[in-house]
Amino acid sequence: MEVRRTVLVDHPAEVMFDLIEAAEHYPAFLPGCSGAEILERTDEVVAARLTMKLAGIALSLHTRNPKRRPTWMLIEMQPGSGSLMRRFRGEWQLTALNASACRIDFTLSYELDGTVARVARSAFDRVADRLVDAFVQRADRLYPPAATFAATSTTTFACTFAAAVPAPAPVAPQGPEPHGPDLEQPR
Repeated sequence: MEVRRTVLVDHPAEVMFDLIEAAEHYPAFLPGCSGAEILERTDEVVAARLTMKLAGIALSLHTRNPKRRPTWMLIEMQPGSGSLMRRFRGEWQLTALNASACRIDFTLSYELDGTVARVARSAFDRVADRLVDAFVQRADRLYPPAATFAATSTTTFACTFAAAVPAPAPVAPQGPEPHGPDLEQPR
């Protein structure tokens, strides 16, 4: 099975990357994820053991994921890490659109193995298809996007329009011109 998703998000690439990289928090928001343990974390790689429970079947997956914060992370299953997974490989690419938004491109390729895996396949397919949405919803809960505030607030612009009206014709003075003390009297 292969999943490809592209979304535009009202969150900085750094925020989204950090949520994706922080596997220890997956059980709090990822459907089917019942456990997560970080095995290694450096600037270049994060390794984790994830436990999934789908359709009553427990699945353990050990991944080692090269990364370049905040733009890219590869998800690679380690050999022998899960008896129900024949293949599991994903990639996250994040592109900053501006200081407060990014584009996320996600691909996931996987293959379940064994007779028991057939039972869990449809549940795993649903989880895989909704994976990106789960991260976006998590970001929206933790860091409400600016667009949410813009949508609920109003800005009023006041404009004044003046009609083009011709200037009044000059009026001839009535009576003698006023003279100040410093002005010379007319002759």
